[in-house]
Amino acid sequence: MAKIRIHELAKELGLENKDVIAKCKQLGFGDKSPSHGLENSEADSIRKAFKPREEALPEEMQIVVEKKVTLDDRELSVEERRVKSTVIRRRTKEIEVKPQVVEQAEPLKVEKVTVVHEIPSETAEVAVPVIEPQIPEIRPVRVTEEEKPKEEAKGKKKDKKEILKKVESLELKERVFKPVPTFRGKRRGAKAAPAAGSKKTEITVPKAIKRVIKVSDVIQVGELAKRMGIKAGEVIKKLFGLGIMATINQAVDIDAATLIAQDFGYEVERVGMEIVEEMLEETADIAENKVLRPPVVTVMGHVDHGKTSLLDAIKQTDVAAGEAGGITQHIGAYHVKLDKGDLVFLDTPGHEAFTAMRARGAQVTDFVVLVVAADDGVMPQTVEAINHAKAANVPIIVAVNKIDKPGANPDKVRQSLSDHGLQPEGWGGDTIFVNVSAKQRTGIKELLEMIILQAEVMQLKANPDKHAKGTIIEAKLDKGRGPVATVLVQEGTLRVGDPFVAGVHYGRVRAMLDDKGAKVLEAGPSMPVEVQGLPGVPQAGE
Repeated sequence: MAKIRIHELAKELGLENKDVIAKCKQLGFGDKSPSHGLENSEADSIRKAFKPREEALPEEMQIVVEKKVTLDDRELSVEERRVKSTVIRRRTKEIEVKPQVVEQAEPLKVEKVTVVHEIPSETAEVAVPVIEPQIPEIRPVRVTEEEKPKEEAKGKKKDKKEILKKVESLELKERVFKPVPTFRGKRRGAKAAPAAGSKKTEITVPKAIKRVIKVSDVIQVGELAKRMGIKAGEVIKKLFGLGIMATINQAVDIDAATLIAQDFGYEVERVGMEIVEEMLEETADIAENKVLRPPVVTVMGHVDHGKTSLLDAIKQTDVAAGEAGGITQHIGAYHVKLDKGDLVFLDTPGHEAFTAMRARGAQVTDFVVLVVAADDGVMPQTVEAINHAKAANVPIIVAVNKIDKPGANPDKVRQSLSDHGLQPEGWGGDTIFVNVSAKQRTGIKELLEMIILQAEVMQLKANPDKHAKGTIIEAKLDKGRGPVATVLVQEGTLRVGDPFVAGVHYGRVRAMLDDKGAKVLEAGPSMPVEVQGLPGVPQAGE
């Protein structure tokens, strides 16, 4: 027998495919798709299933109407309350009510058209007689109470605006006419007299301040010009006339600043140095904050007595020498790491740096290693080194070098030095004597052990947690890097970026190099570093 497909049956009944498929599943025909076919008996049962629903629609409509009428009664009771509120708001503007009632009945029709077509007429007939008797009761009360305060408020606002306009016009008139009489008549002279007196006091006070410039030891050219209120070029011209070549950022001493200030009618007052010294004295070290530091040793002696050879031999004993393939001395001071402790050696050729430091009272070195050749004996520079060490009140350790030579006589050296006040310990004195040979590398360890032992006895300590304080060992002008200075930090910690003062020069630490030429960010006590960032070349010992 011929079959009919589901989508054809749905088209015949005017339904969607999913409705027919759902009915098939409900009747027990199984899950179907729109392309599946149905037997005639199955199709007839589906047709019968949908036809009774269409015939029963009028009865359901009647039931729905009855239910909707009851709902309408409730809605009407609610609508009466809403109409009251809406009518009150609109009556403040309009007096007639009839057009508003019609407008409110229309939305009721729109809500009920979706369900039943006959209901809007019934609801309209019921709504009109219920609303009409209640509206006139509300009109006189609400309109009179709400409109009067508005009119009064408007009147008050107008009155306030008019009053404000009058007041503003009066103030403008006063402003316009008040200053006019001040320029005429006798009042002008009377008011001008106290004003002139006040102006005199204002002028005299700043003049007294401007005519005195307070300077410490040095001052920048630009800062000096700024304090005098003139251009820096004029100050530079005056300095050029005095034979001083300076730029706007360079510093001049107080004597030059005094001469320049006098030419422009200013006086220079020296201040600040005593305060700085007091501050430095107040920052005394606490014993708890101090830690052990490496001893600083200065190697001195006569020319050709093996001082350089002894320093080279000491370098080879450095623990880090094997790692770096030997130490290259970049500066006049270097740091040696040993198993028992660290040592810092200063190289002072010609004794010039040591003389400059001693002249400034700088106690840089902890003790001196005096190198004397066993075959040559005491020489003039040897005596000079002894005098420098005694003047600085620094202990001396004597290294008798070149004991491997055939003509060496260490006892003769001891006898000669005892005449200059250096009595050996073996002879009842307090001076340490060590026989060494820099060429054969003998006696080097004994010398270093005696240095470390002497440092332990002296208990050398410093506080690293404070502002750095040090001494310039040597300074030079490098072609590529500018002024550089070898600085030995004595107290505190010096870091890159810290400000510093060295004599008449001051600036900030731009970079630091250690004795091996490596960049470092900070240097603690007894650490020699090469500092860059100086505006000029300072002197040794500053």
